[in-house]
Amino acid sequence: MRACCHDEAIIDSVTAAAALGPDETVAAVRAAYQAGVYSVSPWQHEDVEGDAVLSSGAVQYRPTPGTMRDAVFYWVTTGKDGLIWRVKAFRERESAIEHLRRHGPSLGL
Repeated sequence: MRACCHDEAIIDSVTAAAALGPDETVAAVRAAYQAGVYSVSPWQHEDVEGDAVLSSGAVQYRPTPGTMRDAVFYWVTTGKDGLIWRVKAFRERESAIEHLRRHGPSLGL
């Protein structure tokens, strides 16, 4: 996963509930999978404005100890130098598209 990310990547992590750099994102996802607190269904992908990709998938996660949530998330991903540069998560597709239009490839991160 880390090899796919630009060194300046900022990734809005559902797992960590924060925007993280590439190394921190990999560590958060690894820890969540090892603890069994996060799973993702196969994603669907579509090209959207410019070089952005909109991905969607069902996520099962634990926002707090002792709770479990199921939700569909939409991730807008933009690239730089052929690598993942910005990723932002949304609960609705329309919000994701509107955010991309408003902020462009930086996604406001």
